[in-house]
Amino acid sequence: MSSVAISYELPTWPFDMTQNDRVTSEERIVLAVGAYVIQAQELEHLLKFLLPMTDEADPSLKAVIGRSAALSKKPMGVVAQAFVKSCPGDIAALQEHFAKIISDRNEIVHHFSARFGPLLNAKQFEEILREFKRRHRQVKDLIQTLRPMALKVVEVLRDGPYAGTDQYEEFARVFLALQSRWLSSKKCGGA
Repeated sequence: MSSVAISYELPTWPFDMTQNDRVTSEERIVLAVGAYVIQAQELEHLLKFLLPMTDEADPSLKAVIGRSAALSKKPMGVVAQAFVKSCPGDIAALQEHFAKIISDRNEIVHHFSARFGPLLNAKQFEEILREFKRRHRQVKDLIQTLRPMALKVVEVLRDGPYAGTDQYEEFARVFLALQSRWLSSKKCGGA
């Protein structure tokens, strides 16, 4: 299954740096791009971990593992769309939220020069950083929503199918490590 154990605690530094930090605005932008890409990867990992658990037709562990393997090479947009469709109730707002995040991510990862090149050429660095901070916040907020769900899944696996097995201790260690990392820091994921 996808590994949620890969989690990055990003400091707020790409956004909180000042000119006194001896880092140019251009370097701050590079740092912000890197931080955003890593954060988007965490979101993708969380979705790929959670989505296989949502199929009520066959909740068996074997089926979950099969669904997880099938998702491993799927792009984030496909996974996010499937995750939204798996949610109960009115999903229109959630679908719109994910579509915006995926669009923003694709713009950064695949079309950075087209979107930000003119601003870079005009030396509008602070405008670029403000936009990255907004995008960073959106992804961080979504990650903060999904992390407790992922913790609950690990807890259920630990106390359910893996209770009394050799893997129980491994799930217990993963659960405690994630719980400690994700829930102890109010600033995890950055600004």
